[in-house]
Amino acid sequence: MHRRTLLAACLAAPLFPLLSRAQTDHSAHGASAPPDHAAMGHTMPTAPAAGASPRPPAGAPLAVWPTLGTQASLRAAPGVLDWGNGLRSPSWGYNQPALGPLFDWQAGQPVQIDFANALPEASNVHWHGLEVPASEDGHPRDAVMAGSQRRYQFTVPDRAGLFWYHPHPHGRTAAQVAMGLAGPIRVRRHDEPLPVDGIDEQVLMVTDQRLLADGQIAPHSDADWMDGREGDLLLVNGQYQPVLSVQAGQWLRLRLINACAARYLTLSLPGHAWVQIGTDGGYLATALPPVRILQLVPGQRADVLVALDAAPGSRVVLQSLPYARGKMVSAEQSQPEALLTVQYRPQAAGQRPRLPARLADITPLSTPSIRREVVLSETMRMDGGKHQMAFLINQRSYDDMDRADFTGRVGQVEEWTVHNRSDMDHPFHLHGAAFQIRWRQAAGQRRRPEPWLGWHDVVNLRPGESLALRFVQQLAGDRLFHCHILEHEDQGMMATLRVLG
Repeated sequence: MHRRTLLAACLAAPLFPLLSRAQTDHSAHGASAPPDHAAMGHTMPTAPAAGASPRPPAGAPLAVWPTLGTQASLRAAPGVLDWGNGLRSPSWGYNQPALGPLFDWQAGQPVQIDFANALPEASNVHWHGLEVPASEDGHPRDAVMAGSQRRYQFTVPDRAGLFWYHPHPHGRTAAQVAMGLAGPIRVRRHDEPLPVDGIDEQVLMVTDQRLLADGQIAPHSDADWMDGREGDLLLVNGQYQPVLSVQAGQWLRLRLINACAARYLTLSLPGHAWVQIGTDGGYLATALPPVRILQLVPGQRADVLVALDAAPGSRVVLQSLPYARGKMVSAEQSQPEALLTVQYRPQAAGQRPRLPARLADITPLSTPSIRREVVLSETMRMDGGKHQMAFLINQRSYDDMDRADFTGRVGQVEEWTVHNRSDMDHPFHLHGAAFQIRWRQAAGQRRRPEPWLGWHDVVNLRPGESLALRFVQQLAGDRLFHCHILEHEDQGMMATLRVLG
């Protein structure tokens, strides 16, 4: 039965059957098993409706990120997030109540991070977008048990860019990120192409949150497990609607991270244009033409410049516009959502610096040695009066952390054609290597070449859309690929490429 037909039938029933999914014993790998909602009896309270979270005070200055270098300690632990005005939320964070510090690194530096897990469950750290050894990349079977420690060691890849880190335990990624675990990584090179003077740089990590009336972080609802969790509080660097002070006449460089579990960001800064200079994997060859709307899907990053041409003393609100991604149960966003206020200082700056004609050299990857097909799909059925749902890759669920779905080799150019044969958008993410997009084909349309070349590790696929990507894995080991709607990942839309040396 077609998904929407079945869903309509379910919704017509007096009580919507609760979601359930199979549970596999992963205790041998030291990782938490995916939650079995049926076995738990779904005692979780229903998440509050959109707009129901208590509102923290807004308007505080955008805080400066605490930073760490390449030799550091990182502790995941429970904390209490104090929003102000008496609103407090028990939360999880890295070295602080929620989120984590900014790692500021130079390409080629050796990294040694001592990770301590003070959480009540297993966790680990995935260095999203960084090409690091598989043993150091936070594979679910390498989870660090509660109360234990481990050391992550690798060399910073020779690519300037914006990356991030977050937990990746099997079946618990969504829950741990919802509690506050995530942080940014900035990598620079010695030959950075942009001038230093006249450019105000900010790293903005966007997350969302949903709170109960007493300030507790709301648990996942059944709808969250279907659609992906979206909170009604949009946060920038963990703050609610902060204020960023800028100076007219300069460039504002925004290093943007969508660290939401499922929310798509369609960013607009009224009266201003986005000049994109970088993607997930670093600089573009040249700056792209200015656009008014910039979309970031979950897990994705963008490096953009904004010409600050408004009048001194004025203000403008950075907002995320509505976008329909094919949710099954929850309502789609219908109104713009405020993220941050840009406040112009009274005095203007001098002349804005010119941008270099070329930012980086990007060579198209050669003819692939191997071609593969990847199909993203979702299935729904009624079983024993309960609504069963599965998120699949190539008709298989990720239920065995030791299974290899594909086998490749170090240094081999691969081309994957990825198909979204579902009714919902899915952001596709690959571990261990950045990829180049070759072409896209929307449902019912002709194939069109990708208009510009860049390095990505996340790409969105609309329902019925297909695309081709090429990449090279330079390090051996098991590399995951999955939907970056974290609830879909946790429920099986994940698979493994085993890279042989």
